[in-house]
Amino acid sequence: MMTDLIEEKKKELISTQDVVYEVLEKDIAARSSDNRLYYLVCKQIGEKHGYNIDHVSVPKFFLHLSEFGLPTTETVRRTRQKIQAANPWLAGNRYVRQMRQKNEQAFREYARKGDQNGRCEVDKDYNRNV
Repeated sequence: MMTDLIEEKKKELISTQDVVYEVLEKDIAARSSDNRLYYLVCKQIGEKHGYNIDHVSVPKFFLHLSEFGLPTTETVRRTRQKIQAANPWLAGNRYVRQMRQKNEQAFREYARKGDQNGRCEVDKDYNRNV
């Protein structure tokens, strides 16, 4: 049962990777904009499933992603990151690459140390207060 779910998820990720690669190859602007990339990926996958995402309301879109067979924004972002690392010619423009590196560096530091209020650390009382 669990191995079936894992295999299904692997197929879904491979399919998403194929679509992301194709969009990055065809649309230069999508290389520098995760929002544009996500829209084009969802539009293409939606068409494969027989619907036009342009006619779906925003709440319905986000609340029913899995029912539409669409990947999450994080899946598309991580897939883009992996593809661009392996295929530098598909990377975004220089400014976007630099900003992504700075953002990643800042997030890593934040995740390691937290902010000035100590957030991002495990709150040992959290489970008791919920």
